[in-house]
Amino acid sequence: MESLSRYDKDRIIERNVDACKDIAFKYISTWKPIVDGEIVEGCAYLRLSTDAQVAVEKGSLEQQVYIAIDEAESRSKKEGINYKITEFYIEPGLTGRNDRRPEFIRMKRNIKKGKHNFVVVKEIARLFRDAGLWKGFFKLCIDSDCEIMIRGFPFNPNDPTQILQLDILAAFAEYESNLISKRTRESNYSAMVTSGKFNSTHKVLGLDQRVVNGEEKVGFYVANEDELKIVIWIMETFLKYSSYQKVLEECNKFGILNKTGKPFKLNSLKTLLMNKKYVGIWEVNKKNKDKNQDRLMPYERYQQIELPHGEIIDREMWEKVQERVEFIRGKGKPGKNTRVNRVYPLQGILKYIDGKNFHGTSGTPGHKNSTRKIFYYHHKMTGSIRADLLETEVLSVVSKVIQNSKEVQDAIIRRGADVKSTIQQIGEQRDKVRRKIEDLELEKKKNYRRLDFLLDTDDLEMAKEFREEFKKSSKDLTDRLNIQKQKLAELEKLEVDLDEDSFDWKKV
Repeated sequence: MESLSRYDKDRIIERNVDACKDIAFKYISTWKPIVDGEIVEGCAYLRLSTDAQVAVEKGSLEQQVYIAIDEAESRSKKEGINYKITEFYIEPGLTGRNDRRPEFIRMKRNIKKGKHNFVVVKEIARLFRDAGLWKGFFKLCIDSDCEIMIRGFPFNPNDPTQILQLDILAAFAEYESNLISKRTRESNYSAMVTSGKFNSTHKVLGLDQRVVNGEEKVGFYVANEDELKIVIWIMETFLKYSSYQKVLEECNKFGILNKTGKPFKLNSLKTLLMNKKYVGIWEVNKKNKDKNQDRLMPYERYQQIELPHGEIIDREMWEKVQERVEFIRGKGKPGKNTRVNRVYPLQGILKYIDGKNFHGTSGTPGHKNSTRKIFYYHHKMTGSIRADLLETEVLSVVSKVIQNSKEVQDAIIRRGADVKSTIQQIGEQRDKVRRKIEDLELEKKKNYRRLDFLLDTDDLEMAKEFREEFKKSSKDLTDRLNIQKQKLAELEKLEVDLDEDSFDWKKV
């Protein structure tokens, strides 16, 4: 289920609920009296707690439909009254700890109106997991003369004299539910704090589920080097444009997909850019960070954890991304301005009579729907000069100068040769740095393989002793890697800049 998108999950849930509705419709449309006697009309209520249950446990939801039908038929035969279910209220993926459920609210409203004379549920937990809410619903049914049918239930919830016994049972059931929930949270918190283990392994681009002896370890990650190149490219593109929309356009342009194989959307892009798993840390109970920790249960306290897979993205670059995210958020701009800054080549050359430079600018003259225009302007001059017209004329003049001057042509040829020679030298340095990075990454993988081996053994003392050694060596390797990656980034940028500056003089 984790590999499916929200859209795919919704489609599966919708299909499963529709299948239950088809069963219910068939029952209602073909219903016939079972015994000779009066007909009493009522309803059935079905619920599963989570979307995952609805998507995976289709049979469980359908089973509740059949149980409701069977209960109505069994009571009809036993009591000589035809209990006819006229409506099925199906509640997919909603908790029973509160009554803020659309179908449940609609059912209560209809019971209060007297539309239903009975309600069938598979078990009391389908209605509520809160004793106080149970009592309120039972009181509503008693006041509205609506019988409650719960299969195999030892108490008659329609008899006020038995409600006291039910209250005692409900209190114990609620206590047990809370205790189980508490133990689960304590277990999850302990696993995260002591070993950096998540409760599940969510899909993250650049990270894979760790495999030890052919078995996937739930909650642990390892770096996926090929995918990390994509993550780095996305972050660099974001730093370049400072625009979520522009990054989405670039991803779409080059066919970049997220971990689930789907195109990036705004939310998934933001999640990637701010994911702390890339720098090897995680915040437990982040929502409680600003609360008084002494007043919280131990498993509710905020804590920052170092993850076993360590830092897999350059920390400096990641922090720059966070600063840019905060800047965009602080400016109140969602990053939709994707216009690339226009270069004005004559800005440092074109001068006014006072010797000062003209400046390039753009604007929309007249009506707001007019086409945007590009100008050169000087504050002492009335009006502006159309940039496209002026630059076209300058280009024509420069072209004639080049064509008619052997000295200019020779200078251009020398310049081109110098740039190509420099690019070649930088390329050789770049390749050396890349080889160093590959060697360091191989060394890092060996370090992790040793850690995996120790984690898979029962020698806890040896694993504990190696932990400090691993953290120290891992930090050293990460620092060395970051230095080399920084060098590589500088060389690649210089190489790109020079490549863009290179030319064939005949095309000038």
